[in-house]
Amino acid sequence: MIVLELLYLVTLWSVTGSTPLIIISIDGMKHSFLSRENTPFLYCISRRGVYSTNVHPAFPSKTFPNHQTISTGVHPEVHGIINNYMVRYNPNGTVNRTFLKDNLKPFWWNSNPKIIPIYTANELSSNTRKSGSVYWPGSSVAYNGHKISFFYKEYDKNVGTSARLQSGAKLVLSDQYNLVMIYLDELDRAVHKFGYNNSFVREVLKSIDENLKEFYKNVSTCPEGVDLIIVGDHGFRELDQNKIIKPETLIPGLSRKIVYDGAVVGLYPENYFTSEDPDKESKLLVDELNKIANKRYVAYKKEDTPPKYHFSKHENIPPVTMIMRDGYYLMNKDKNRSADHGWFAYDDCHMRTVFIGYGPSFKRRRHIKKLDLTDIYKIACNILRIQPACHHSNGTVNLCQILRDY
Repeated sequence: MIVLELLYLVTLWSVTGSTPLIIISIDGMKHSFLSRENTPFLYCISRRGVYSTNVHPAFPSKTFPNHQTISTGVHPEVHGIINNYMVRYNPNGTVNRTFLKDNLKPFWWNSNPKIIPIYTANELSSNTRKSGSVYWPGSSVAYNGHKISFFYKEYDKNVGTSARLQSGAKLVLSDQYNLVMIYLDELDRAVHKFGYNNSFVREVLKSIDENLKEFYKNVSTCPEGVDLIIVGDHGFRELDQNKIIKPETLIPGLSRKIVYDGAVVGLYPENYFTSEDPDKESKLLVDELNKIANKRYVAYKKEDTPPKYHFSKHENIPPVTMIMRDGYYLMNKDKNRSADHGWFAYDDCHMRTVFIGYGPSFKRRRHIKKLDLTDIYKIACNILRIQPACHHSNGTVNLCQILRDY
C-alpha cells in the first residue's frame, strides 16, 4: 500500500507540473564561456542533463529583445521589443516617447495583446499557480491587466548575483511559486567593459558559477526536486577599432537620422515625416547608403528586409535598417566598451549562447546540436503543463530530444 501511495504521488507530480521550474538568464553568456575550467558547476550539470552550446538568439542579438523572446517564444518583430532603445514619434516628427525613459510602461510590452509571456501564462492557467521574478526584463509590467505575484518594480544594477539568487531561492523554498525567473547581468557588464579574453571576466564567470552551485544546493532540498533552465541571451564579439564606422564618414548629417546604432542600425530619413512620399525618402536613403557600403553593411527598407531576419513587420522598427557585416560596427556616440553584440547569429558564431536543462523533467546526458531562443518558451510550457497563451511560438525544437515524458 505504501509503495502504491508513493507511486501515486510521483505520478501526481509529473501530471500536475508541481515540480518548480526555475529559469535563470546569464546575460552575455557566450557559447565558449561554458567550460570545465571557467564554470565547473555549470559544465557538470550540462553533461548530466541536456545542453547546447549552439543556441541562436533572435535578431537583433540584444538584451531586451531576446529576454522577451525567451519569455514569449516569438521573434522581436512579433512581440515588439525590437531593440534596447526605441522611439515612437508623433505624426509631425517630434518624439512622443522613448523606451529608455519609459521601459516599465505597458505601452511597449503590450503592443501585441495576443502575446503573453510565460510567467503571466503560468498564473492565468490556474489560480493555484504563482510566478516570481527577480529583475527579469518585462516581468513588472501588467499584460492585459494582469501582474504576476512577485516582482521587483525597479531594476537595480547594484544588487549582485549572490543577492539575486538568494531572493530567487527564497521564492522557490516558500513553496508558493511554481515558476521563478532570475536575471543575472554581472557578466554582460564585465564583457562590455573589458572584452571576453580577460582575466577579470574569467573571475566573474567563476564567481557566478560558484553562486549558482550554492543556489542549486539550497533549492534542491525541495521535496519534489526542481527543474532548472539556465540560458544566455546572446554572445559577444570584441570590437575591432579598424571596423568602427562613424556615421558622418558615410553621409553628412546621417547621425541625426539614427534611432539606434551598433551592429544593427535603425534610421528615419531626414524628411520622412514631412514628405508627401515617405516611402520614396526611405528608398533614396537606402540607395545612397548601399552605394558606399563596400561590403561593410547592407541597408534595407523595412519591408524589404530578408525574411531570415524576422525584422520587417512591427511598427517599432524604423523605416530603414542597416545590418552590419563581418564585425563592422556603426558608432553614433562614443562608448566605453571593448565588446558588443547585436549581429545575426546565423552568420556570426560569436553571437551564439548556451542552454542547460537539468532536473526531473529533462533527459539525461543529451547534447542538442542547435537550439533557438524561440524554443525556450515551448520547453517551459511543456514542463509547466500549460497551453501557450493565445499565440503560437516560433520555436521548432523537437521536445522528444529534451524532455523525459514527452
